[in-house]
Amino acid sequence: MIFAVATLVVTQREELILTLKQLKQDASTLDIDAVAVHFGEDFRLASRGRKVDRSQAVKACKRAIQKYGVSGVDFLDTRVETNSSTGRVELITQIWIKSDFAGRAPIMKWTLHWRHGPDGWKVIRIDQPELALYISL
Repeated sequence: MIFAVATLVVTQREELILTLKQLKQDASTLDIDAVAVHFGEDFRLASRGRKVDRSQAVKACKRAIQKYGVSGVDFLDTRVETNSSTGRVELITQIWIKSDFAGRAPIMKWTLHWRHGPDGWKVIRIDQPELALYISL
């Protein structure tokens, strides 16, 4: 009986990992509207010293995909830290670009801050992305 109950209970960490898996799938297909579903109403992105809200971030991301010819996103590494109602996820991503971007693909480090609420886990803040390195294509 205890085993049956334990297998039915999903911890907040497991719920965050499942939500993150869906976010990764949405991002890998460049479905920005689907990615934005994972952003909370109070979402903020740190960008060049200013805070960008959810709708501004979606517009900027769509523009960047077109401008730079982004053809996909690959997640190289993920670290998840959680406590009772907040989570922190570090994503190491490689952004593949169709156009010639000096013959290289940038690898970016993104730190996402999450909050657990009635609608599950939502991203409330993304820190200024960091350029980790470039890989020659």
